[in-house]
Amino acid sequence: MHAGSERARRASGSTQHFPYRPGEDSAKEEGEVQTMHDTDEYARTKHPPIRIITLGEFALQRLVPALSQDSDESPRYEGVARSEWSNRGPAMALLKVLLCRANRRASRDELIEAIWPDHETINAAHALDSAASVLRRHILRTGEVGSLLLTLRSGGETIFKLAGQHRLWVDADALLSLVSQALRAECQGQDPLPLLEEVHTLAGGEFLEDDLYAEWAQPRRHTINGARHRILFKLVELYRKDERVGLA
Repeated sequence: MHAGSERARRASGSTQHFPYRPGEDSAKEEGEVQTMHDTDEYARTKHPPIRIITLGEFALQRLVPALSQDSDESPRYEGVARSEWSNRGPAMALLKVLLCRANRRASRDELIEAIWPDHETINAAHALDSAASVLRRHILRTGEVGSLLLTLRSGGETIFKLAGQHRLWVDADALLSLVSQALRAECQGQDPLPLLEEVHTLAGGEFLEDDLYAEWAQPRRHTINGARHRILFKLVELYRKDERVGLA
């Protein structure tokens, strides 16, 4: 399978359409009071305003506004210059840690422990608030109303949560969603091959390759690698059944 050119386009930020798939977002838990919440205005966003590439070279991409709101043309994304975010270490660490957590959320204490394990020597609470402000106002800024980084109150705790896949598209989450859809399709007697091939196209490289040894990234990396290996074996099996040995 020749997916190299496809992966190169993802990393460079060139035009590509990654539609939102229902079911990619997890439902909100009960008992939460959301201090920054989705409004009807941007809950209806047609395309995610920001995409994040985590498989292979890390990249941020912003949606280029369409000339017409009624346009049906595929969305166009531009890569965010590395200089805009590479020197914002704490904010980027906060973003990546949240991307590795279930439902993209974590408590204040969990984040401090992950990002500043020796936090006794610094004012970690202030550092976290500063990182959240930079992430919200600069790295994840959009032209829309509302923030892509939410602050919640749950059970007396402060929770930080990233917006869902329909507003903040992440390739790793799209990959895992496609894997689930492919396995479900096979169980229902449908052909999973198109979905499996789409998964293979997304699987462009190591998850968060700049953070290979970060402890907070290991559970998510293990999940993604396990899914990729499972899909690869399934693709080889299906190609052999179809006698497409060259592709396998």
